[in-house]
This record gives sequence, C-alpha cells and structure tokens, in this order.
Amino acid sequence: MSRPQFYSNHAFDRAAHQRRQPQSGQPCSAKVISIWKGLFIIDKNADVHTEETLIRDDTGNMLFLGRDQEFSYFGKDLSHHSASDLQFDFDQYELKDLRDIVFQIDHKLAALLAYLKGLTHWHQTHQYCSRCGAATQAIDMGHSRLCKSCDTTHFPRIDPAIIVLIEYREKNKAPKCLMNIRQHGQATMCTAFAGFVEIGESLEDAVIREVKEEVNVDVENIRYVSSQPWSFPSSIMVGFRATAKSMDFKVDGDEIKEAKWYTANELKELSDSGALALSRKDSIASFLIREWMEENLV
Repeated sequence: MSRPQFYSNHAFDRAAHQRRQPQSGQPCSAKVISIWKGLFIIDKNADVHTEETLIRDDTGNMLFLGRDQEFSYFGKDLSHHSASDLQFDFDQYELKDLRDIVFQIDHKLAALLAYLKGLTHWHQTHQYCSRCGAATQAIDMGHSRLCKSCDTTHFPRIDPAIIVLIEYREKNKAPKCLMNIRQHGQATMCTAFAGFVEIGESLEDAVIREVKEEVNVDVENIRYVSSQPWSFPSSIMVGFRATAKSMDFKVDGDEIKEAKWYTANELKELSDSGALALSRKDSIASFLIREWMEENLV
C-alpha cells in the first residue's frame, strides 16, 4: 500500500491495557474531545475544540480513546444536552460533521474523530441488552457495556463490507475497469462496487456474490488491496481487485443503475475535464480507482 487510508492511524496507541485504570501513577496531560449528535465543535480555522486538563482518578463518563507521546485522549458525548446548553461561543465555534472538514484537518486527527464518532454511535444504539432487554451500562472506559441482569458483556459491533475494483485485461489492449456510475447532485460520479459480508461468508465469497448480484459479472483472481475503518456508522471496508472473465455485464436496476468500462486514460481525461467525478478522496473507493489509474496510464 503506497499511502495510508483516511480515518486510519496505525501509530496511535489505543492503550487497551489501561482501559480499566487509564490514569495509574502520576497525573498526565489529557485532551478531551466533545461530540454532540455526531458533530464536532470547530472554530473558524477548522481547529477542533478540545479541553486540556489534568486527568486524575475521576474521569466520569468519558470514553478513553488512547494516547500518543504527548497526551491521553478522551471523548465526551454531549448528545443528551440541547444545543443551547453547550458551553461554547457560537460566534467563534460551530458544529460540523467530520466528512465536511476532513480535508481541512490533520490526517491523524481525522482518524481520532472517526474513532470517537463510531464509538459514541454504538453507545447510543446499544442502551439495552439484546439478550434480556434490560438496561446496560458502559464499562472499561466506554469499550464495552455490561448487562447486570443477565451478566452479559457487549462489545462494539463492526459491520464488514467488501469493495472491489473490477478489471478486464485483454492481450495487446489497454486494461479496463468497470465503474458504478451514479448521479451525485449535479455531478456524474463513478465508484467501485461494494456490499456487506453475510453470515457464513468469506470476504472472497462476498466479492463473488456482490459482483454477480449487481452487474452479473463472474470474477476470478481476487486480490486483497487495503482496508479502511468506516465509522459512518460502524463498518470496515475491505478493498479488493478482481478480474472479470468477460466484459459482458447487466446492472441489477436496483442498487446499480448504470455501469461502464473505462481505460485509465479515459478516466483521467473525463475526471480532469469535470465530466466525471471520482469517488471522494477520503474513501477507499477513491484509493482503489486512483491506484489502478496510476498503474495503467499510458
């Protein structure tokens, strides 16, 4: 992989061993990031509002995220408050969705915010035990929930999904990739094909099934490329390339309305002219498409 995916940061230490005792020993510097109904507090310079403090033994209901070389990081969900109750200056700050500011902030910060966004969404949607229906409570500094009624511990759910770039290679001809074409506002956008992995299915099985269902294409030579955490709200995208056995296809008319084969040069020409938009740069779809284009431009 030539560059990291958006919303990932392998260098960040989640310090899982400290979730039961996040502040052992001497007090340490910490940053607390607040989130309100999935939105973050941003100033006019697109800097995320954080509270710097000395965290001792009492961390209240904050979520322990982890640490880097300078700080421990905590998240605080303010969603139970009304907007008017939030204690910040609305003339100086505003509430923003992460995907609206992702290209204006540091890559590592974007990964941290996505992590917090996914974790708080899980807490909001898992207030009750799926086994007995009783109320659950957060434990391990927000990384699990306990049902005291039936003594069941619940952990954050992650929904795996595959995303695949389909290519076709014919001898002595430029390779082509099959794009999912959709209207996005006024723009025509192309993206790769994706779908959730079903129970009892391998990732490769999911690639074969999804491509067959969506465009009636049989694929082979399935190769893993990269993965991306996707906390919108709780997925991980697993990226592949696969080779189509033929160029014949038929869209399902439901999830996929239009598809088309392109060479790398055609994609570059159309995207440069604005006639065709590639997937947003913070998505693994964009990564798969752009990597394929760079390798196959002539």
